[in-house]
Amino acid sequence: MREPDCLFCKIVAGEVPAEIVREGERTVAFRDINPQAPTHVLIIPKDHYRDAA
Repeated sequence: MREPDCLFCKIVAGEVPAEIVREGERTVAFRDINPQAPTHVLIIPKDHYRDAA
């Protein structure tokens, strides 16, 4: 499921550019645009979840 206003859903769909490091069947890993460390990668699920619960 995709939420039209979700930034992460837009990254997964390729609508928002991101430096993809790795893409799997269920996840996408990309570099943070405002890194707080020399290596700062975000890993997100391809499916949208409203919350962690």
